[in-house]
Amino acid sequence: MDQLQSAKSALQQTLAEIEAAIASLSTAPADDRMLQKRSEHLASSESSDEISDDQSQPRPSKASVQDDGGKDWTEYGLDARFQQDKWVRPKPPGRSCFSSELIQWAAVAELDDEGVEYPILTLRHHNASKCIAGEPCGTGHWELIHDRVATEVEGCLDLQLLCMRTEHVERQMTSCPSENFYDYKDSITNLPCKLFNELLPDFSSVTRAGYEVIIFRLVERFKDEDIKPWVGEGVWLDSHGRVLRDMDDPDWA
Repeated sequence: MDQLQSAKSALQQTLAEIEAAIASLSTAPADDRMLQKRSEHLASSESSDEISDDQSQPRPSKASVQDDGGKDWTEYGLDARFQQDKWVRPKPPGRSCFSSELIQWAAVAELDDEGVEYPILTLRHHNASKCIAGEPCGTGHWELIHDRVATEVEGCLDLQLLCMRTEHVERQMTSCPSENFYDYKDSITNLPCKLFNELLPDFSSVTRAGYEVIIFRLVERFKDEDIKPWVGEGVWLDSHGRVLRDMDDPDWA
């Protein structure tokens, strides 16, 4: 009798093991499908610097920073795009920044310089509607154009650059009467503006061409030409996105 009971118990245990094995085989594909779906979901949720055509609610593109004439302009030619924002890129030390005296001198001299001391170049972004505002662009998105003529191509963004030749920067060769070439004491305390943080322009092509950006501005394309006299040609920013008009007056002013 005991021997029969023992055999019955062994048979039940073996049957239970077989049922467990069958159950695991039947659920494995489902688990695999679940893992695959989870992986696809994570992949689709990863951030990208470009907007896909099938996104239902895409984030604003870099093309959206361009003024369409509907901005609330002030008498100083400023709107919310030029409000101080925050440091998205690492804050540079003062010794690597041009002084406010040099920056403002370059802005004034630009009218009569004719590109001799301060060459004017264009940095162009094609298909700006494909790139997400506030995200760095891929390599080659910003193209250096060796002239100051803005394009009329739809979807392009142009930045007008006021530069110095790298060899002149290295020697601190300038007609600016101030002795301050660099911002050694971190005296420029204002923050980058919102427009700069949305564009995050890549100036590496400028550096490779042998120039340093002193100041730049977005080339505005106003649908309403009556607005242009109020704002001029655009708002000057330094190479770190700080609005020129927010800086202290230079000591030679």
